[in-house]
Parts: sequence; structure tokens; C-alpha cells
Amino acid sequence: TGVQTCALPIYSMAIQPISQDGHIFLESEKLLGQIIEAMNQVASSADNALKVIRIFISSLRQGFCLVSGSREISPIYLNSDTSGRFAREDEEKFGMQRIYSETGHWFAPQLTLPKIINLKRKFPEKFDTSTKVLFVHDWLVWRFTGIQITEMGRSEEHTSELQSRFGISYAVF
Repeated sequence: TGVQTCALPIYSMAIQPISQDGHIFLESEKLLGQIIEAMNQVASSADNALKVIRIFISSLRQGFCLVSGSREISPIYLNSDTSGRFAREDEEKFGMQRIYSETGHWFAPQLTLPKIINLKRKFPEKFDTSTKVLFVHDWLVWRFTGIQITEMGRSEEHTSELQSRFGISYAVF
């Protein structure tokens, strides 16, 4: 009874990223359809006696989607989206060293925090008390199970000072 694995890299799927208004993203329904199609192809080529015990989902944490309650309120912003560059001045005013000491990251426009700061400035109405950031792997878990959970990394160490400066609640993570 060997273990079988299969990788389904997003970059090799037929879905093409959209570049619009300084963002690079995927439409979530198209991505989910591609993933389900790829999973069905794997399942159809597997031995009928195959018993699926676990499915592991992983991704880089820079790609994310905003969710409010049971609905998506943004597309899936990709790692290649560098719209966080519009938050550089805000982050410089707060202090790059302070951000690094609190998050473990230097400013990089493709990282989540700069993109969230930029989105919060452009679309404040999307950031109410029910808004959550789901990284791509968290989004897939949610779509397959209905459970919203975020792999926190170092984001749980963000201080209230950083959050209040940018108006981003810890609860969004």
C-alpha cells in the first residue's frame, strides 16, 4: 500500500491571470473549476481500489482572497501582483525597521501587508468586521470544507500599533 501523490500547480493550468487597475489576479470561480477538473482527471486515472485518506493543500502565502461571511469580495490576488508598491510611502512613514521587527518582512510590494494596506485605502467598504484574508491554500480549504482558517505565520505577532496605524484589524487574519 504505497502512497500516491499528485501536484496541481496553478501556473500550469489553462486559466490566465488578469491584469487590471494595477492588480494581477485570478477569477476564483475559474480557478476552482480548473482545480476540480484537474483533481477529477487524477481520480479518473487512479486505481479503483485507491482510498483517499488525506488531501494536502499548500501555496505561497502572498496570494490571497478577501472573504466576508460566506462570499468572496475580491478576486484572488497573486504573488506577482505588486500593487503593494502604492503603500510604500505609508510604510515608510510608520518605519520600515519597525515593520520588519513586528512582521519579519522588509517592504516588498508583492507581500500581503502592503497589498492589504493599498486595498484598505482604495476599498475601505470591503473591510468590515466580517472580512477575512484567506491565502490561496486557506481559500481552497474553505471552498472544499466551508471552514475559514488562516495559516498565520508571523501575522499573529503584529502589534495593535501597526494595526491601528493602517486601520487593519487583527481579526482580518
